[in-house]
Amino acid sequence: MNKPPQPLKLLEPLLLCAKDAAKLCGISRAQWWKLLERNKLPEPVYLGQKAPRWRVTELRTWVAAGCPDAAAWKARRNKCVAVANV
Repeated sequence: MNKPPQPLKLLEPLLLCAKDAAKLCGISRAQWWKLLERNKLPEPVYLGQKAPRWRVTELRTWVAAGCPDAAAWKARRNKCVAVANV
């Protein structure tokens, strides 16, 4: 029996701009920038001087961890990376 063709899965981006990162987290773009100014978000990756992007996987893990502030998240993330490298 022939199976029907499967629809192509759209590729998920690895990095998101502020607009898309805010949408993923369910907040407005304005609120996203306020949280960034208050050090409440993971640090972005810069593709250029004015092109901050956020890792999709990091945002999902950050939300699952309860959205800790940037300092707590950085410490937790560094600990996870150190354990993974052992």
